[in-house]
This record gives sequence, structure tokens and C-alpha cells, in this order.
Amino acid sequence: MTYLVGDIGGTNTRLALADHTGVRHGTQRHFDNAGFSKFEDVLDLYLPELGTQSIADVCLAIAGPVGATRASLTNRDWVFESAKLQCKLGTDRVLLVNDLSALSHALPSLEMTHLGGPGAAASATQSLVVGIGTGFNVSLSKRTDDGKTIAFEAELGHAALPITVWQALRDILGPQVADFTRVEDWLCGSGFERMYHGVSGKKLSSREIMTRFGAQSDPDAETSALLFARVLGLLSRQLIYQYMPRAGLVFAGSVARSILTQASFDTFLQTYLSGAVRVADLSEIPISLIEDDAAALQGCLRVLLDQHST
Repeated sequence: MTYLVGDIGGTNTRLALADHTGVRHGTQRHFDNAGFSKFEDVLDLYLPELGTQSIADVCLAIAGPVGATRASLTNRDWVFESAKLQCKLGTDRVLLVNDLSALSHALPSLEMTHLGGPGAAASATQSLVVGIGTGFNVSLSKRTDDGKTIAFEAELGHAALPITVWQALRDILGPQVADFTRVEDWLCGSGFERMYHGVSGKKLSSREIMTRFGAQSDPDAETSALLFARVLGLLSRQLIYQYMPRAGLVFAGSVARSILTQASFDTFLQTYLSGAVRVADLSEIPISLIEDDAAALQGCLRVLLDQHST
């Protein structure tokens, strides 16, 4: 069987073909969403590459709220309806899943970068994926006795900031933080840009801020990166209380990779480990980083294969 798998974020779309052996080499394509008015336009560009191949099933990972048959992007006005896509593609089934849930399904097959804590937690079964890129979200997953994954959906980016995080931001940025109270207002690409603007009075892209931080060419970039790392450490402590991911805290997304692979990681780790968390020993929880931008495609394939095995 040939499957179509996709990862649709606020900024980019990735599509690929797959089968029971994995995502097929050479079939993956990357698209900038800004060039398209809707997802179907992306499909129209990709589908001619299929030639005479027919698609059995489809699974799409969507960066936004997902219902049983309908989904929408949080940071772009794209809507996905499984019945319409099934008709367009001529497939037996179109499954829509949250993009962070797809990463949860992919965890068993991923090679991740170990950042802290023990190398593995063999007896633990509960993990939390934290995605920080165009937006912010999490997915809690539970590994079952038969080796399958149960992934739980969330929209934590829309939740209110914990008071400890809000106070840390206010202490450095002042009263302006009162206008931005959601997690995603700060812990994502545009949130990083907001921190830099609050520190420097200047506007730069998150990519440029991190470039300057890495080159040690801009003290305001350093202040902003270290603030972001500290805020992320404070929030991560709260995530332990909320989700108890004893099997691992797993970060993903372009902003997470930037912050956690540079000098700012030390600030994150020191903040995360500071003080006591009564319900868990934070030093015993593995911390990892997903560096594969296409990891959600593997998760989509895992969802389809699990469906066929039941």
C-alpha cells in the first residue's frame, strides 16, 4: 500500500509518500505556505509527482485544533475536511491528527539528541513533547504494554502564563507584559521577537536574533535569548507538575533547537533544575531534542500502520 503523509505547520508544509517500510526516500517535498491560499493548492502542486501511483490512505499532522473529521491551522486560515480531501485524493481514508500528537507517535522510531538527565527511563511510559516554533503546544503520550502509543491532544499555547513565568517577564520587560498573557504570546518565534523588542526597542526576526546571539555581536540578543531560556525553564518545571513525563521531556521545533543547542541551554537547565519539585526528581527525567524537521511524517505513518493492525 502507498500512503500520503503530511506535516502542515503555520509556516511550512511537508508531504511524502510512505509504505509499511517507512517514508519513501526521495518523495518528500517542502512548501512555503505563504505561496498558497489553501492546502488543496499545495496538493495540486505535489500530486502530479505521483504518476500512476494510487494512494490507499492519508494521514495529515495539523498545527492546530483537530476534530474527528475537521481541523484548522492556528496561525493560518486553512481548513481541512477529511471527506473533501478523501474525495479529491480518491483514497479509502483521510486521518487528521494534531502535529504534536504525530510527534508523540513518532517517538519510538526517532533518533533524538540527548540534552540532560539519564539516557533512558526504561520503566517509565509517559512522555511529553513540547513544540516551539511558529507556535507553541504540547502532547502527552503513553506507551501501552503492546508497544502502541496513546497520544493526547492539547492547545497549551492558548493557556494563560503561569504566575512564575509572568513575573519573570515583568521583572525584565516591565508592565508591557500585561497585554500578552498567553503561553504562545512569548514562547514561540514571534514571542522571542517580542522579547527582543521589549529589551532593545528594535524589531528583528527570531532567526536574526539567534544569529547575533551566536556571533556574540549584540548584547540585546544575548539578554533576549537568556530570558527566553529562563522562561522556558520556569515553564518546564510547571509542565512536570501538569503531565508527569517520567519517560522524558522532549523538545521540538525551530525555536527550541535554537535555544537549546547554544549557550542559552545552560540558563534553561539551571532554571529548570533550581528548587525542589516535590512530586518528581527532575534530574531523573530525560531531556531530549528532536532535530529532524520531518519527524511528524514518521508519526503519521505510525498512526496509519497502527490503524491497520487493529
